[in-house]
Amino acid sequence: MRCALFVVLVAFAGCGRQQDQWKSEYLAVVKRWDAAYSGADAKAAYEETMAYTEYLKRMQRDGLPFETSPVLAWNYARLGLLAEHLGKTEESARFFATAVRYAKTSYPKEPDSKTSEAAFRSALDQMDTPDKVAWRRK
Repeated sequence: MRCALFVVLVAFAGCGRQQDQWKSEYLAVVKRWDAAYSGADAKAAYEETMAYTEYLKRMQRDGLPFETSPVLAWNYARLGLLAEHLGKTEESARFFATAVRYAKTSYPKEPDSKTSEAAFRSALDQMDTPDKVAWRRK
């Protein structure tokens, strides 16, 4: 999770004034998301993950020089877990399918075993453990 923040900071290094504004906004979005996602309230985590995802999509639309697709893949996978946790099974399936699409775009040479829903679930089980992500304890 925190590695993504470092990658973004490096991507924004040396950019102009507009980039500084995006950087500040991005850091604020990530900070809110990180606090909510690691907290105990799954609904708040869902809402902040959705807000973070929408922000990344806006960055993409505005043509900012930052590769958002890999981050979007992980965000959609996390939205899939959150939706499942909240009992939204159809939404969960849709989010995981979107995560897989972004992963295949971001990592075209990776085998399906690394870009599938099962791969995302396995990786998130290792990265977003209940001791780090409180809503997963429930």
